[in-house]
Amino acid sequence: MQFLKTKENHIFKTTKLKNKIIMILYLRNIVLSLLVLLPITHGYSQELRLTNGEWPPYMSEKLRDSGLASHIVSSAFKLEGVDVKYGWYKWKRAFVFAQSGEWGGTVGWIKTPEREVDFYYSDPIFSAEMVFFHLKDKPFKWDSIADLTGLTIGGTIGYVDYGKEFLAAEKDKSINVYRLTTDVKNFAKLLRGRVDIFPLTKEVGYNLLHNNFSNEETSLITNHDKALDAFEYHLILSKKAEGSKDLIEKFNRGLRTMKQSGEYDNFFRNAKNGFYTLK
Repeated sequence: MQFLKTKENHIFKTTKLKNKIIMILYLRNIVLSLLVLLPITHGYSQELRLTNGEWPPYMSEKLRDSGLASHIVSSAFKLEGVDVKYGWYKWKRAFVFAQSGEWGGTVGWIKTPEREVDFYYSDPIFSAEMVFFHLKDKPFKWDSIADLTGLTIGGTIGYVDYGKEFLAAEKDKSINVYRLTTDVKNFAKLLRGRVDIFPLTKEVGYNLLHNNFSNEETSLITNHDKALDAFEYHLILSKKAEGSKDLIEKFNRGLRTMKQSGEYDNFFRNAKNGFYTLK
């Protein structure tokens, strides 16, 4: 009897020890699983603060999704597990706050050697194309500025981003440019047939049409496929802010994913159709 009781105790202790070992191994596996998931969880909780400014429809605090360019930036980062928070300032302050590292970076800047000293540059967020708007029932062909001779061209007073060749031709009167005080007035003149063509940044032009004219009037206007000029705009992150180089790589990866999936092109189609309107 004593032998049986001793054996039973041994079996009980052995079983209890095995159960304890199994529980320890189970808990260890749970901990290891959590450790594997930790970087992913951390990635999705990462926040990046960027300064921004007013340039509808690309960027604006008042527009849906903060405008086309802002929407691209936040969407590309979201694919890489980074949440973007925008701070809205006048452009000069937006640049200074980013340059100092007080904010992580800023949205929508042309590349210059001076800026490259203080910032890492992303792949281009978008290319702003200067195009000629015209009535759909009045198509025209052009390959060079000389082809614009004989056309009545609208222009906006004080605007100098039409390109050197265009401005030189305007100055020597080889093309007929009639300038008004606002872009909206130029579109009104185009609709009345008072000018044949009017140059403006493509997305800016369609945004103005959707916000200032009826759908019927807007549907009468299109743009020539050939660009008069184009400028690439980038996300720039301060070299004084921690992790900027890695964040640029994440943004570029997310941007490539958007382009491959077709989401990027869809954003521009939405912009042309007036998606980025006032909230």
